[in-house]
Amino acid sequence: MQPADAGPPDQQDASVEPTPQADAPPPSTTITPEQLEAYEQEKHARERKDPKKWRHKGLILEFMLGTQGCTGSYCRDADNLDATPGFRIAGLIGRNSLGILDFGLELGWGTLNPGEINGRFATDIYDLDPVRLEQLINDRLGIDLAEFDLSQAVTTTAKLRTANAGPTLRIHVLPRGRYDPYVGAGFHYLLWRARYETLSGPARLDFHGFAVPLQVGFNVFVHPNIAVGARFDYSFTYYFLAHLDHPDASGVTIVSTLDDAAIDVTVDNPTQKGLPKFWALLFGARARF
Repeated sequence: MQPADAGPPDQQDASVEPTPQADAPPPSTTITPEQLEAYEQEKHARERKDPKKWRHKGLILEFMLGTQGCTGSYCRDADNLDATPGFRIAGLIGRNSLGILDFGLELGWGTLNPGEINGRFATDIYDLDPVRLEQLINDRLGIDLAEFDLSQAVTTTAKLRTANAGPTLRIHVLPRGRYDPYVGAGFHYLLWRARYETLSGPARLDFHGFAVPLQVGFNVFVHPNIAVGARFDYSFTYYFLAHLDHPDASGVTIVSTLDDAAIDVTVDNPTQKGLPKFWALLFGARARF
């Protein structure tokens, strides 16, 4: 007896359902905002624990204290003001981009300590010839010398001050990490002020100009948002305006005008060359937000 025809193989397999593959991908899942926020918080916490990943970018505030000194014959020479270093305070508000570039507004104020100038003629401090200065005062400033006696312009005490303000740009070598070396430069308005007590009354002499400070600094982050550090500045200066204020006389003139009253007329721009440039050594803190 012949077995019943089982039919062709394709008909036999038609009734068998396919078995799901064991390595089939699981159903897709959707990441919720809560999960994404939790991940970012965990990542941020890991970065804060690792000093190598501390970021330097963000809003920055700096506050620094230190000392400043000067170069230039009027400020440093023993025959002039013979000034020694004084106090300086400086600050900056700005922003760091990419951890590399700082750009902000910098402010500074400082003092210098004059040497022994009691009994010295004010004209000697700035290497001016009193005869030519009298002629200059008459011709250029319109001050009546009948009311202003240069022979009484003998100093007894002096106070020296500086102030500056302007934009500053810095380049940081390392965008992340605990250590933060940098270099910088700026373009600032500068005021160099001297207040004198003289036999004829108090006098104030202001020189207005520009300063280009060059900076080299190094910070160490003691916290992801706080660093402490030190900086050295040297400021190249250019003065354009002089202002004299005295009970008997007051006037404003271009700095180059004073060259006509200089003792040494063989030197080019003697007043500009004699006026001070400044250096500063500062220590302070930097906060990042």
